[in-house]
Amino acid sequence: LDSVGEGFDSLVKTATTSEQQTVNSGTTAQTVKQADNHGNKVTPTAQTKDNTLLYASIGLGTLFGFGLLFVLAKK
Repeated sequence: LDSVGEGFDSLVKTATTSEQQTVNSGTTAQTVKQADNHGNKVTPTAQTKDNTLLYASIGLGTLFGFGLLFVLAKK
């Protein structure tokens, strides 16, 4: 290592400086938490299914059904 200009002291200093440790979830605030306090990946929560189309279909079907019953009752 000395032949290329790298000494043991500079390797240890470089490996232990705080700028090398920025990926630690315990010391750096993360905007989207992708790691727990032990550095393990956190799986994202599942997205809930949007039921708007289902509710609209049920509403229109019910309205059509009552309309059909009303027309048949008038005859």
